[in-house]
Amino acid sequence: MVSNTLLLVNENSSRADSTVLTSAIETLESAGITVNCQITHSAQEVAQLINRYQSSVDLITVMGGDGTVNTALEPVIKARRPLGVLPTGTGNDFARSIGIGTDIEKAAEAIVRDKRKQVSVGSVNGNYFLNAAHIGLGASASEQLDPGLKSLAGVLAYPISVLAAFRRNKRFAVKVESHDWQQTFRVMHVAVANGRFFGGGHLVDQSASLYDDNLRLFCLERFPWWKFFFLALTLRIGLVRYTDHVNYKSAQHFEVATKRPMSIVIDGENIGTTPACFKNCPSLLEVIAGNM
Repeated sequence: MVSNTLLLVNENSSRADSTVLTSAIETLESAGITVNCQITHSAQEVAQLINRYQSSVDLITVMGGDGTVNTALEPVIKARRPLGVLPTGTGNDFARSIGIGTDIEKAAEAIVRDKRKQVSVGSVNGNYFLNAAHIGLGASASEQLDPGLKSLAGVLAYPISVLAAFRRNKRFAVKVESHDWQQTFRVMHVAVANGRFFGGGHLVDQSASLYDDNLRLFCLERFPWWKFFFLALTLRIGLVRYTDHVNYKSAQHFEVATKRPMSIVIDGENIGTTPACFKNCPSLLEVIAGNM
């Protein structure tokens, strides 16, 4: 049972107001959990706080969205502590993937229940990620995502940004290798997913799970703009790999190369450029889970 937790709060998260924070802390403390609450302002500060308090807590809890969770990921892994999530972001895809959902009170109750699961973590060029990595159209949309639109449109902000970037995006050649096969595609977007959800509740694939040892790779060919909305629907329900213009692969490891360096974005953060080495790291992270 959890006896104490470090609670890291991203004050800029879309739903992390004082009322929500107070309610979550009260739920934890009423169950006998000591809460060390720290407001964070940067990735460096998150890492410093985890390093400072890791030996005095048995759980590290993050209140924020996917970007905040991803910021804490590597320090949490190094600290060898389980991770709890109080989802106050826009998409909250990792919280959905571990069965927490988007209800903060239920997330706090899950921490009280202390149901722990070992989940896989993705890695690209040595950078850990939980949900998905993007190259091409999706990366351009993430980099150009307007904070005002994100605040106003919520989970619709990402597909709106993708649609806006669609006509500006050009096709590119990508070479993919994995184990005993290799293939070259002419595409406008490449996504490699580790989790079950991405992009604000879109289902990676109906078989996707944080329990298995495989990453899912999607290479999206150019398609007529009017098919965008149909494709968005298949993304929402996890059937995109069965549609035209999509090449799908599942493996533990992918090597991805492009003719010119292209940005790689993981959970909204640009972490470098291609070429890229993607790996699945099974059972690397222990989390407080809901109904997975």
